[in-house]
Amino acid sequence: MMFLLALGSAVFYVAATFVMKYWGSLGAASALLLIVITLGVAVLLEVIALREAKLGYLYVVILGIECVLAMAAACWILRESYSPQELMGVALIVVGLAVLHLPQGAGSDEQPAEIGEPAPAASAIGAIDARPAMRLTVDADPVIEVESEGMELQT
Repeated sequence: MMFLLALGSAVFYVAATFVMKYWGSLGAASALLLIVITLGVAVLLEVIALREAKLGYLYVVILGIECVLAMAAACWILRESYSPQELMGVALIVVGLAVLHLPQGAGSDEQPAEIGEPAPAASAIGAIDARPAMRLTVDADPVIEVESEGMELQT
């Protein structure tokens, strides 16, 4: 289910990009309305997916799918052509998306990241709260002072 949400989000982001490309021929009001609708749907699908998915993982998946879809749509709809180097770059994105699903390694207990896997929000918040208090001061002269518990740094 999360993959379908990520795919749908990427499709609507690409649709918004195509509207931006043809802004002049669509008329400003029509183009603006289409952009707002397509971006709104894309963001809504992404927000729904983020309820259960890891932020960094979902972001990479959506961007990867978006890159591949944008290039494929540009080839098919706009009749754009790409060099072997550009095609290799997109192939590397596809390989990168596949690598995200590989097991973590021989000695690791972690399983591959899944889009539907709940994000560990409680542990992330605990990790943030465990950090020492820090104060950053920037004055008009080029001196930056950073103070933390038991540590002082001046540059």
